[in-house]
Amino acid sequence: MSHRAFEADPIIAMLRRQRAEGVWNYAMLSDARGVTGNPTVDEVARFRSEEAQCGPDGERPGPLLIIATDADLFRRACAYAILAGTHRPIHVVRERADAEAWLREQGF
Repeated sequence: MSHRAFEADPIIAMLRRQRAEGVWNYAMLSDARGVTGNPTVDEVARFRSEEAQCGPDGERPGPLLIIATDADLFRRACAYAILAGTHRPIHVVRERADAEAWLREQGF
C-alpha cells in the first residue's frame, strides 16, 4: 500500500461539495489506510465548523466511517468522533474487515 501525507483542504472541499449538492445526510466512508500524519488542531476545528452547518434543506451530516491504520491518526480520529457527539455519528476502525462488519450491522 502506498503512503500519502494527510491533507485537510481536499476534505474541506468534499464536505462543502456534499452540502451544496444536497447529499449532506448521506453516509460516508473515509479510507485513510496509508495516510501518514495528523490533522492539526486548527484543521480539526475547520472540519467541525463545516460539519456544524446544515445542508440546503436543513439536513445534518450523515454518518461517517473512518478506516485509519496509522496509530496516531487512529487516535486523532477517535477523539474527533467523541467531539462530534450526536451531531454526526462517527465510527472509527483500524481494519477494512472491521469496517465491512460495521457497515453490514448498520444495514449498508
